[in-house]
Amino acid sequence: MFKLHKIKVFVNEEGKFGNLVGIVIDENSAINNKKRQEICTKSGLSEVVFIDNVKNSQVSIFSPTEEIPFAGHAVIGTGALLDKLNKKRTTSIRSMGNQIAVRHEGENIWVKAKVKTLPDWNFKQLNSVEEVVRIKPSEISKFKHCYVWSWIDKVEGTTRSRTFAPDWMIPEDEANGSGSMLLAHKLNRKLKVLHGKGSVIYANPVNPNTAELGGNVRTEQQMYYQ
Repeated sequence: MFKLHKIKVFVNEEGKFGNLVGIVIDENSAINNKKRQEICTKSGLSEVVFIDNVKNSQVSIFSPTEEIPFAGHAVIGTGALLDKLNKKRTTSIRSMGNQIAVRHEGENIWVKAKVKTLPDWNFKQLNSVEEVVRIKPSEISKFKHCYVWSWIDKVEGTTRSRTFAPDWMIPEDEANGSGSMLLAHKLNRKLKVLHGKGSVIYANPVNPNTAELGGNVRTEQQMYYQ
């Protein structure tokens, strides 16, 4: 039996919306990689994180199809849980040999990652916010793992975005952190992203090789599984 912590990341000011990540503490390596992949695939979540070492903040991140080095909301949610477990603020998380810097600013947790570790999202810019809201998955089915967006206010750097990745077993992602990071990097702009039905994501370019991502979290529930 194992316990799955569910944490919602990129919630708005009222603590609503956001994207759920599942987190399992497995310091004794009781769950092998095959079982970890099965857990994630069956969970209905876009990612499940397995904490391999709490004190050293060593983790393994699984998507529904494979282990991956980085997922924005997954790392932020894990940072929040590690804060509680270690009774101090987390400053870095290690995943697949990559060191991910973590910082806290107000109610938001920020993570910094190398652009090369981010998934290769396909971007489609639309002409208006209304088009982003109305678009149906069937209309962009020819674009795999597609991040659809439009400016709300180009001067202020706010966007309206949605993400569709059925080819990665994610029909629609409520809050795509890594995609927002990559967009900020491509545009070389600090962004506030209103994503999905109402999630709030912050993303900044850092340098030609790095971007950072911020958001607020809420602990949802703990569930036990065989």
